[in-house]
Amino acid sequence: MSAIQETVLSIVSTCPDRRVVVALRSCAERPIVFRTESFSSDVGWFAQQSMHLTRGELQGLKEVLGVQLHRACSVAIKALESSEVGSDSPHLLSFEAARARRA
Repeated sequence: MSAIQETVLSIVSTCPDRRVVVALRSCAERPIVFRTESFSSDVGWFAQQSMHLTRGELQGLKEVLGVQLHRACSVAIKALESSEVGSDSPHLLSFEAARARRA
């Protein structure tokens, strides 16, 4: 059995001792890995959590985080801007309008 090869595609630092690693692995079933890591002076970087995705799952994630999310946020911002300013009641933002546009 051969060892799984991993290529790091991106490292996003969230603070000096935490980061998110995006990697591509040689295994065919779930090749995309998102991993949160923490740093300790005693052991160095170590994984806290990881999520392995198929290529199809990554495509779905890209769609959710791409144009559709942008549209949903734009609708929510417009709804917030058009609501009463200075109201003491909390604002509830509905994403129904964005969902209706996708349909």
